[in-house]
This record gives sequence, C-alpha cells and structure tokens, in this order.
Amino acid sequence: MTSSGYRIRTDRCYYDVFSDPLRELLRRHDMNTIVWEHGGTSVPRCSSSARISPILGTLMSSTAARGPLQQPVWFGDYQELTGCLCNEPLDWPSLEQQILHLQQRSLLFEQWLRRAGARLLVNVCWYDPIAMAATLAARRCGIPAIDYQHGLQDESHIAYVGWDRAPAGGFELVPDFFWCWGENQAERLHRANPAFERHSATLAGGFQWFNLCRAGEMPFLSKEFKEARRHFANDSRIILVTLQKNTDFHAPIIAAMAFSPPEWRWLVRFHRGSDEAEKAALRILYRKEGGGRAEFGLANECALYTLLRFADVHVTGHSTCCLEALGFGVPTVTVSKEGRRAFRSLIEQGVVFHAENEGALLAGINALAAVAAQRCRDTVETTFAPASAGDAALRTLLAAVRDRRGTA
Repeated sequence: MTSSGYRIRTDRCYYDVFSDPLRELLRRHDMNTIVWEHGGTSVPRCSSSARISPILGTLMSSTAARGPLQQPVWFGDYQELTGCLCNEPLDWPSLEQQILHLQQRSLLFEQWLRRAGARLLVNVCWYDPIAMAATLAARRCGIPAIDYQHGLQDESHIAYVGWDRAPAGGFELVPDFFWCWGENQAERLHRANPAFERHSATLAGGFQWFNLCRAGEMPFLSKEFKEARRHFANDSRIILVTLQKNTDFHAPIIAAMAFSPPEWRWLVRFHRGSDEAEKAALRILYRKEGGGRAEFGLANECALYTLLRFADVHVTGHSTCCLEALGFGVPTVTVSKEGRRAFRSLIEQGVVFHAENEGALLAGINALAAVAAQRCRDTVETTFAPASAGDAALRTLLAAVRDRRGTA
C-alpha cells in the first residue's frame, strides 16, 4: 500500500519512488503484485494501481453514525499521554470514531487480501491509520505485514522509538517486519525498541529507488537531467533547501539568503505533504524576506536526486534528505534542534554542520563546500545497503511466508 504523494513526475509518467522499484524486485522473484494507492491521483502513472480512497471515503461515511463504544477504564491515562505528546488531549468521541473507522476498513482489507490470495502486505508508512487497518487485516489472514522505510526510522521519530513493553498477545497494528534502508537504521530501530525483540524483525533491504538513481539507471529522467544541467552549468554555488511541513525554522535560512553573495543560487523545495495553502504562504514569505533570492520552479519540478547531482550544499531542518544528500556526495547544514539530535554523529564527522542563525548558516555553507564528495558518501555507507540486499531481504520474507503456511 502506498500514497499518491510518493509519485514524482518523470519524462513520460508519474513514478512511485517506493512501490515501483519494489514491484520490480518482487517481479524478479516471480511474485505478482497489487498496489493499493490512497490520496489524490496523478496521471499517467508509470504502473497501474488500485485507487482505494473513494471506496474508503464511502465506507467512512457509512460508519460515522455507528457506536457508541463504552469508554474504557484506561482512557484517562491514554488521554494524559496524548496531551503530553501532542499538546492537545484526545477526547473519547474522537478516538471512538477512529476505532470504528479502523475496524471497518480492516474488514474490507481482509476481504481484498483473501480474494487476492495475498502472501505479503507491504505498507509505506505503517503508522498511517489506513495502513494500520490493513495490518490488522493481514494479522487476521495470517500473512506478514512489512513497513517499508520512507523517512527517518530511528529515535528522532515517535513511531520508531519508545516501544519498551509489548502486550502478552503481541501487537495487532505494529508490522511483523521493518524494511530498513541499511544496517545503521536497522540497528538503531532495534536498539530503541526493546518490545520489538520478539514481535518484529528488522531487514536491511536497501532503498531501491536510491540505488537505481545513484547508479544512473533511470533513463526516463534523462530529459529532466539535461534541462537541469542547462540551467545550473555556470553557477558558482547551488544551495538546495528542503523544507518540512508545519515547521518554524525558516528565519535563519531567509536571512542567510538575503545576505549571501549574489552568485549563489537558492533552490527551495517543498515537502511532498505540504498543501497548496502552505506552499503559497511560504512562497510569499521567502520572496518577501529573502530578497527575492528563493527559486521554487525547478526545485519542485525536478526529482530530488536530479537536484542533488548539481547541489553543492544541502540545507534542511531534520529531513531524511540529509542522508540521501550525503549518499550523493552533498553535505548538509541543519537548522533545527531536531536535526542536531538526529544527525549528531554526522555533525561530529564533519559532513553535517548545525546552525541556528544566519551567520552560522553562511559559515557552515562555506565550510562544507570544501568537503570532498567521497567523504560524504563514506559516512552513510551503512545507511544505504547495496542493491543485492533487497534480494536477500525478500528471501527472508518468503521464508516467513512458508513458515506461517506450515503452522497454519
């Protein structure tokens, strides 16, 4: 299961950077795939998928009036916890509707899984409510559920840290396997979640899209690459800024733009999850306060990995793009406290610089511009497993399928 937000525009179609390469890997192992896609629609798509949002929307409307469920005795403690984590306590009627929707969706997913004779369920982002419903359905069908890494999968993200105790019967909504980009992420995930010891396994299966692009095996981005090269060929320094949703680290970036040398180019890329209202507000903010230096066109039209082939330095808050940039030989300046925590070891190795004001940001860009590309790539060698790791991880999953069938 994937989201339409993961598709990027290529020379000829919209390509899902997670499900499309994984689908090809499964095909090499003689496995057929069905892709469920929720969210909007981007056409033409490079591969077919079943758009499930309209069906799920109808289902939610039909269950809106169902209930009521009795408020459990533990809800007070849960409400206090959500208040601490989210700064806003969750009321029972809201949680009740979420439970009802999850149950109804899971029943529908169970029908689809059984009808398809599915052997594996792969979710991109396991903690999405729709993915949780599918995982619950997979549990009832007796098939393994997998979370395919789509971003930071370590102590910096609440969904991947603090799982200290497991229920006696195990988790119903947590996947059986976490497919990680490399050994580094797998080890950190395992270390940060003792409860996963007997419930969930980690697999360093690699990031197929990353490996394909770094090896230059994506011919349908060739036109885009040529266009980018034409635009950036004569620039002395290109700074790629990757933004995140609902964050407030813009001030030092905007100030640095305004005071930077005129020959520097600032490419500002929105987060894939930002809505049009947020994008419009950010365009106004950056253009007004940044001296007109922010460029949004190619920064959002091109694929991230196309841009990283031309960028000299990458700037972000705490985006996973930091790791991907290093994999392409591009160092990063992080401007958020979360980034300092998430990338502490990389800061210590000198390939990431932390800055909290415009002066430090400009100094960091100047310092990192001299860092060798190979040095950057070396620091994330264990973060991204080689292409062959995907085949090994898939063999492990297929063995799990056989084991479950043998005990059924």
